[in-house]
Amino acid sequence: MLLTFTFEDMRAVLEVLSFVATIALGIFGFLVLSQLRLAKASLDTAKETLEAAKADMQTRIEREAVVLAAAQIDILAKEIIPTSSHLVRSLREAGLRDAPWELDDHELKNTSLKEPEKAREWVKDTIEKKISVVDLMNQLEAFAIYFVGGAADEKVAFSCAAAVFCADVELVAPFLVMVRVTPRGKFAIGPYENTVALYQLWAARVKKEALDTQAARLLAESKDIHLSEIPILGRK
Repeated sequence: MLLTFTFEDMRAVLEVLSFVATIALGIFGFLVLSQLRLAKASLDTAKETLEAAKADMQTRIEREAVVLAAAQIDILAKEIIPTSSHLVRSLREAGLRDAPWELDDHELKNTSLKEPEKAREWVKDTIEKKISVVDLMNQLEAFAIYFVGGAADEKVAFSCAAAVFCADVELVAPFLVMVRVTPRGKFAIGPYENTVALYQLWAARVKKEALDTQAARLLAESKDIHLSEIPILGRK
């Protein structure tokens, strides 16, 4: 027997297929939406985990920077200060200048020294008398590299190390100037770029703090000064 389909039968079949397709699309859309929600939740979780890991890493870095700063301060006390004290004693015994040199700026160039002629003569006499300045310079460079490189927190070390470090740099300033203005290759000891960089940073800050303290003291003193004036005759 042959089956025959009328227009109405075809229409009924198409309606059923349309209905089924609508349901299928609805189910598919629901599944897709569910997957998108799961993906977003997973992405949010991953983002939170990443932010937490980033915060933890930042905390660790900051903690390590403080630890390194403390370690450098310990080295300053146990190694650099004794070397500096020994150098001062050697200079004093040799009858040479044993105090920090005055500088016009923090650049450590030829023009930085207030007494360039005396400084050059001092370098010559120090070399002739075989007084080693390089040991202290090398220790200062090794100390400075941690802070200039950002591995150690210089703000943590500043309050207890800056004054000593700057004084030691100024003690050997003529040698540092000589090394910086001499073409590379003639001196094996190097240009001491980290020493100079940290000195520029700390010396400027030390000077600013001193000026701020002086300004605060002058302001306090000015408040204690009582001014008066003589009135003009006839003015009410």
